Amino acid sequence: MTASSLRHPCLRLAVAACFLIATAACAAPPRTAAPAADAGAIRLPSQGPLSFHPQRDELAWAQGREWFRLDLGSGRSERFQADADIADIAYADDGALWLAAGAPQRWLQGRRTCRGDGVDLSRAFGADRDGMRMASYGHDDAQGPIRHQYWFDPQCRMRRDSLAPLPAGVTDSAADPGEAHGAADARAAKLRNAAQPAADGTVAVSRDGRWRVIERGGERRLERVDPR
Repeated sequence: MTASSLRHPCLRLAVAACFLIATAACAAPPRTAAPAADAGAIRLPSQGPLSFHPQRDELAWAQGREWFRLDLGSGRSERFQADADIADIAYADDGALWLAAGAPQRWLQGRRTCRGDGVDLSRAFGADRDGMRMASYGHDDAQGPIRHQYWFDPQCRMRRDSLAPLPAGVTDSAADPGEAHGAADARAAKLRNAAQPAADGTVAVSRDGRWRVIERGGERRLERVDPR
């Protein structure tokens, strides 16, 4: 074996390593970190989806094709870019954030882990034992508004779906609780933006009740709740 024959494998390994590093950098989603600030001073969009994290002091919200994550303890925020307009967001129990951005997208620790296809989603309700519940909507001349609900596994693959009219008394998708709405769903729904603010302006409350998002005068604000 000559010195030349030894050099060629080493060169190939070095090139392969550089290719892998470059590929990983290209695959990383666009993200921008902002300096730490007082969480209560963060400006929120006046409308659009938002949700508190089910286990951590964290708030996420979306506007257009961007979504944001705010650490409520440190005040540090990050901005991420999706590849389509985001209609709704919801956290799963494992902490993954799901985006209804046309197709379903699952993000974990700031990285997109999967993206589905073949659907045009506008709502994300949260997870149950069958998977993340999301829905698209249409209209039937005989039945009125129709919900097409899907359950997705952590790889963004559809496990099952159902097609049904909206429940009695529900006139639009924003107020739809989704199929299989129960006590656990009611608790999870408090973490996400309500279709209509409560009497005191509250639209979402953190898992421990120490933070809430209020809407007054057409503006939303993050507010820390004093312990009683």
